Amino acid sequence: MSLPTSFFIGRGSGGASPFGSAVGYHDTTMTNAGYGWFSAGSYGYLGVDAGADYKFTAGQDVSTGVFRWKGMSTQSNSFYILVFEFIAGHTYDVHYGFRVDSVGNTYGVVQTMDISNSPQTFGNPVIPSTGDYYLGWRSGVPSGLAYGSSGNLYSESTTGLPNSYSKWSSTQGSSNTAPYAGERITFDMIDQQDYVAIRIE
Repeated sequence: MSLPTSFFIGRGSGGASPFGSAVGYHDTTMTNAGYGWFSAGSYGYLGVDAGADYKFTAGQDVSTGVFRWKGMSTQSNSFYILVFEFIAGHTYDVHYGFRVDSVGNTYGVVQTMDISNSPQTFGNPVIPSTGDYYLGWRSGVPSGLAYGSSGNLYSESTTGLPNSYSKWSSTQGSSNTAPYAGERITFDMIDQQDYVAIRIE
């Protein structure tokens, strides 16, 4: 059964999503996202948002979506966007991921990218019929890959907003490794920075 294109998740407005309900930041303008987050210059910090706005729907094919983000970098930079499966507590497994190569001075600019055009993907892009799956990220790429890990993303607020519940790991991955399908992460920093300006629509 196909998902309706007229249903949206989140607090704000948006256009029809080709893969179903939009997932992530609550509107397309990202105007209220004005706080720097994402560990600028760090290649391996991981995060997930377990709030309702950042939750996927069973059957969605992430590879058919458009990724939207608002960055703070003054130069080209690269990072990963991840789909996490909830396991228990604050533990999650990577289900799918894709790399974003952001070109040029993008400070404060809302950008979009067809996920099908990502230079690197891994895992299964289809959200299974069972389990809970959430939008997440890795703050950069392994040393020497693509444009490197120089940039921030914006977020909206430190805590307390509805439908956003961020978690991140205070321990970086190795500079010589990339995220992969099946990687298990236990997050230890909870609800410190909500509504990171990332969205799939």
